[in-house]
Amino acid sequence: MRSVHGKVKTSIVIRNRARSEEDVIKVYWLDYKGRRKSYGKIYKGDTKRITTYMTHPWVVVSKVPGGGEICQGVYMADSGKRIVTFR
Repeated sequence: MRSVHGKVKTSIVIRNRARSEEDVIKVYWLDYKGRRKSYGKIYKGDTKRITTYMTHPWVVVSKVPGGGEICQGVYMADSGKRIVTFR
């Protein structure tokens, strides 16, 4: 996956409603070549609103006990405000 163009502006809201303080999620934008670009971490109870474009994919990952990360999903904003919530 990769971003295609930046013509139709929209937004995506990502919420971390995890139960544990250790459940931090990371957010990445997939650029025009499909490379991950970090958009930071979202801690328990926090929300991040990102202005983006309809053809731009976003990857959300969390830590795996013992090291590494696991992909929680790949999301694309739609014509309205897309809201993604993690529990």
